[in-house]
Amino acid sequence: MSGLQSYLRLFDDQRSLLESHSCAALNGHRDEARSFLAGVDFPHRKTERYRNTDAAALFAGNYATDFTRTLDALRPGDDRGCTVPHLPTVPVHVINDVVVPPVGEVQLPEGVQLLTLCQAAAEHPEWLERYYDRAAHHEPANQHKHADREERDVVTRLNTLFVQDGLLIHVAAGVRMERTVQVVLRSRSDVDLLSHRRLLIVAEAGASVNVLVCEHADGTCRYLTTQVTEIYAGEDAAVSVYTL
Repeated sequence: MSGLQSYLRLFDDQRSLLESHSCAALNGHRDEARSFLAGVDFPHRKTERYRNTDAAALFAGNYATDFTRTLDALRPGDDRGCTVPHLPTVPVHVINDVVVPPVGEVQLPEGVQLLTLCQAAAEHPEWLERYYDRAAHHEPANQHKHADREERDVVTRLNTLFVQDGLLIHVAAGVRMERTVQVVLRSRSDVDLLSHRRLLIVAEAGASVNVLVCEHADGTCRYLTTQVTEIYAGEDAAVSVYTL
């Protein structure tokens, strides 16, 4: 059994649990991803974007998964080291692949929403219908290939298969988000852990937003994370994404 096929068996065995801690908007994309992944394996070094990465070796590790999406409460000081001098930010914390509810009310300009994907599915289902997995579904395995090719990026489709929630940053038409949205990604576990993150950024026509992503890992455990970011900018919109 290939390395990827073992993940498909894990999905088949745990699908009911996985989907019960997700939402229909994400669950509806799993069958297509499962069908595609059944006929492929992890990319090798001859694949352009994996020329310097042995994906099969990375995913061969013995990683735990947490489909019940449990986590400790956000502890004071978890954002330490993320402060950028003279840069006003709106922080959003993600531990492993769980978006942590903010402590207290977050003041956002009218027209700016920071939601989990499943919150958005309940409150604004049209947003996910229009944007979720639209670009990622056509992500080519090799960057020079056209999106109409049949070859797709395996790790991106694996993320779609397993992801249970994610973060949506939505800026309405004509709204300028002055403060930077700071997405603090933190891996935390008592065992080696595999997690799957998803970030969806939408700036409607004439909108603008800056996003700063920083990553941290606690302890000495090993962490492996698949992460897919989809960005959609309407006419005359501006989206800037920075990573630390």
